[in-house]
Amino acid sequence: MLFCAAVVLAIACGSSDNREPQDPGVPINSIAEQGSAACTAAWFRYPTTPADFAKLYKNRGFYTDGNHLGRDIAYPEGTGIHPIACGAIRVYRPATGYGRLVTVIEHTLPAPVSVENGVGKTVSVKTFLSIYGHLRTSLGPKPDGSVTDLDFRPGDGIGTDETLGYVDADATNGDGAEHLHLGIRLQSYAEAVATDPYPFRGYDDPVSSKRTWFADPDTFLKSLMKANMTVRWHPTGTILTRQTDGTHWRVGKESLSFIPPAVFLADHLAGRDIPVSDEEFHCLGGRTQDVVSELAGHKLIRFSGKPAVYEYAGTAPGSSRWTFLNEPSFFSWGWAFGQEEVQPASAEAAFFGQTKNAGYRRLREGSLVKGKGESEVSVVSDGRRLPIYDWATFLALGYKPEQIYEVDPGVIDETAGPRGPVITPDDIQVCHTPTSCVTDCGGPPPPSSHADAGNNAPADAGAPPDQPKPADAGSVNESQLLLTFQGPIAGAYTLAGWWPGHDWQTIAACPDTNTGDKEFVCDLGFLSGASSFEFQVNLPDGRYWGDQSCGTGGCNTPVGTLVITKGGAIVPYSFIPNPSGAPYYNGLLAPVP
Repeated sequence: MLFCAAVVLAIACGSSDNREPQDPGVPINSIAEQGSAACTAAWFRYPTTPADFAKLYKNRGFYTDGNHLGRDIAYPEGTGIHPIACGAIRVYRPATGYGRLVTVIEHTLPAPVSVENGVGKTVSVKTFLSIYGHLRTSLGPKPDGSVTDLDFRPGDGIGTDETLGYVDADATNGDGAEHLHLGIRLQSYAEAVATDPYPFRGYDDPVSSKRTWFADPDTFLKSLMKANMTVRWHPTGTILTRQTDGTHWRVGKESLSFIPPAVFLADHLAGRDIPVSDEEFHCLGGRTQDVVSELAGHKLIRFSGKPAVYEYAGTAPGSSRWTFLNEPSFFSWGWAFGQEEVQPASAEAAFFGQTKNAGYRRLREGSLVKGKGESEVSVVSDGRRLPIYDWATFLALGYKPEQIYEVDPGVIDETAGPRGPVITPDDIQVCHTPTSCVTDCGGPPPPSSHADAGNNAPADAGAPPDQPKPADAGSVNESQLLLTFQGPIAGAYTLAGWWPGHDWQTIAACPDTNTGDKEFVCDLGFLSGASSFEFQVNLPDGRYWGDQSCGTGGCNTPVGTLVITKGGAIVPYSFIPNPSGAPYYNGLLAPVP
């Protein structure tokens, strides 16, 4: 997929003093606010986009001022905010300092995860709270003057595709200009209430610090997104640093090349390297010949009155020269403005006559790139740009947002190479050279041909002969995993999707046996042993269940109702952007129960 790129208040967030005003809201020991978790949180996201998440309001990160227990993110008024994971709402009301709406959601993980708490100590967490302040319940008046409020209550379940609130205006949000306060508390709501009179506080207690119970939302989310991924593969061209000995290596096709320290320095590779474990290292192949410097002795030159900067390999006759295609290409090779020698324009002809044109310097191998105004982020590898499936995969590979170069979409192919297959979570967890794998290798490499999953899926890709046929929808056994879809029209519905080891396909094992009604039921038994399943329901009139386009009837809401159950109990799934960039979403079931 593309990415493109989820306490009663202590102190008024950003207030001028450190007093903790009393919150006269609903009693914190109410049954509704103490209820059970609504789902198992196995998929995570930012409140909007990763790019938005980086936009701090007044530089208010976690504890940047010595007591702020959250991350303040600048947003325009009316921005819809999503939960970072599915969960159960514990608080949904006004609160002193948070304005007209603060939302507290309790999340339960499938298994404990090691994270860093607010004092830098590694702790194990299975249940936690996410706190969202300075919001309101309505987007604003519609053209007819009416206003529709969100109708959540404590105890309600909420998913990552749902909007929990909208960024409120400065006059009513409880704290300055428009922004979101996001807090993470490493306790259940019941535990928070038992240990703190202000369980969803925005600032620390100067007398009895509660910092140990909180976490930096930035590092916390990265930890969760990477927690379920064991990386055993990196794209060709990646620069690695082995954690056990500090040596540097370049990834080749099923091989590794040692980078001598002098070459690492001369080729401007510092800051591009990714630290890897021995397990990752040994899954990337055997050692081949050492890397030879590409830039040793190279210099830059430009001529007065002209914008072009040239890299050249020396002044001897016939020495090579390169022209940088654009600024991102220039920076990707580790150069900086001011390093170039400036010569008079009259010297340009002699320089051209003495050097040999070696072509353009495009974006360097291993560089990250995205089109301006677009969400898809890719890595340049082996002459192509490989889109990265989602933000969790991006983080698991060791990449950082500040390493992404933005280019004009019109020249992205020329700058970074043609678009190649998508790097998926399954791709990076498989050891591609099992003969050198140290521990569990994760099975054979999966195909990556599902890059356009959900977009014009084949009408009937057939079903493997060992896939079970769906059971009668009326005879559900206790272990049966069922998908039930209630559509808007009668006709033949089909289910399409992909799971590890299988390309995107129409699921032949799930025919719509009754085309005279609006219901479609599928036994998901064919997923036995699968770790994930991304899917889409195709409607009889050509629309998709996950349509987000007003022009075809979705208008920012799914078309119809889809529920997955096991033994009659609801199984949560995520709603994620479609890989092709089209205006609709796919469902994601991960893990598959």
